Amino acid sequence: MFEALANKIVTGIMAFGMMLFTSTEGNKAEFSDIQTEILQDGLIISTQLINSFQNDFEQVFKSGKPVIIEFALELQQGNTSVHKDKFTHTVTYDPMQQNFKIELQEKEEIIFVNNYSEMLQRIAEVEYQYWGKLERQPLKISLQASLSKLQMSSQKKYNLMILWKYRNPTIEKTIGFQKDEI
Repeated sequence: MFEALANKIVTGIMAFGMMLFTSTEGNKAEFSDIQTEILQDGLIISTQLINSFQNDFEQVFKSGKPVIIEFALELQQGNTSVHKDKFTHTVTYDPMQQNFKIELQEKEEIIFVNNYSEMLQRIAEVEYQYWGKLERQPLKISLQASLSKLQMSSQKKYNLMILWKYRNPTIEKTIGFQKDEI
């Protein structure tokens, strides 16, 4: 019973807060430059979302509802797609414990943090490992992020992309390989 009442209160607060989102400027979400580390049998791709979680996001993250950031990655050599993958970063706040549960799907990691700033840093970081043979030709890396709709009640979903001005952050980088790098 207490959980149902708490859920109704949180839903009411979020519904009110969502009405206010239309008055905000939103965030200019983007990625930092992609960093790569070429390994014998693969590649590590690192970047992070920047300018992405300011303004109304603290209220959203502390709603107690799962907030899901979706990523789509593609590796291309020439006109051939070598690898495609989709993965998520999910944050769920527990108001009773006052901590954030962070699920980083590409790392297969679950982390609990108490600090809001640390949570923001963790969900913004992307470190993807690709294990597979690559040809000795340029490799194009493409990464895109989006926000899933927030399920407030059985009838109401809120489009969090309004906080990113309905723009998906996207980044591309082409890297070359030296003969001794593969």
